[in-house]
Amino acid sequence: MQKEPLQEEDAEMTEEVTEEVTEDASAPVQEEHVEGAETAEKEEEPMVTDDKKEEKADEVKPEASSEATKPAEQQQQPQQPQQPQQQRRVQKRKFDENEPYVVVEDEPEIDEDLVCLDWFNSDLNLKIDPSDLSTAEPLSKDGWGYVWAGARATYGFVEGKIRFEVKLLEHLEAKGVEGEKEAKRVHEVRVGWSADDSPLMLGETSLSFCYAGSAKKARASTFEAYGDEFAKDDVVSALLDLSGDEAVFSFEKNGQSQGEAFRVPKSELEGKALFPHVSTRNVKIDVNLGKKKDGEDREAAAKSDAEDYIFAAQVDKEKRQRGMER
Repeated sequence: MQKEPLQEEDAEMTEEVTEEVTEDASAPVQEEHVEGAETAEKEEEPMVTDDKKEEKADEVKPEASSEATKPAEQQQQPQQPQQPQQQRRVQKRKFDENEPYVVVEDEPEIDEDLVCLDWFNSDLNLKIDPSDLSTAEPLSKDGWGYVWAGARATYGFVEGKIRFEVKLLEHLEAKGVEGEKEAKRVHEVRVGWSADDSPLMLGETSLSFCYAGSAKKARASTFEAYGDEFAKDDVVSALLDLSGDEAVFSFEKNGQSQGEAFRVPKSELEGKALFPHVSTRNVKIDVNLGKKKDGEDREAAAKSDAEDYIFAAQVDKEKRQRGMER
């Protein structure tokens, strides 16, 4: 039985469907049933095996584009244009040569009459608590554990019998320094007196006197055995007698006298005032000069027999000398 030949319109329709599939393999193809098309294909195409069918399919099927392999969610999201790097950066305000340059620092307001640790006469690696101006701790991590940090009080003295005390509050962790030999002390404090123009490293010059936690006294970098060792929780008192022709320095540990440390003719002081001074390495300290920041008196942390010595902050203003101001 002879089959009817394909009509021209049916052939054109079949050709259009084939072209659409070839041009966009990623688009879903909607099957169109054309009457007589299947019959014509069967009549024109010879019978082929499964292997040949796969080969033929590979030849006809175009390479899928990279877009077709992406998940549907990613295809739907439009790509945002990447901004140039200069536009993404925060724009800096242009410098105006006529505008004055102002440096803003976190500095506390200090009463002019207050005797306390001097914020402006201290090492930068010593963090003084601005809430009381008596508690301080040095930087101790990342190599700072090797470095001393010191501070003087705001006022010094040329006469009278003056005292102050220092309590060792806490041994700070010193990374990279822990485990050193016993000969090199990791946690140590020096307490004493110095002239205002001397270095902040206590005990290093002729007008710098101290008692160290290693049971030594020092002046002009000369260290000699003196008193007992002191460490965390101990209270050290520094006593200075300027009532005679000589300046007499002595110290106490927890209220117990360690004896006379130095006796110096006043002529060697060259008329300079001596200031309470402390240096610390990896130890948090509290310096009691006799008054709180609000002006109230502070009680002594350790009982002392030196009752004729007055706390530095309780000396009349006329009898004390202001240190180097900012």
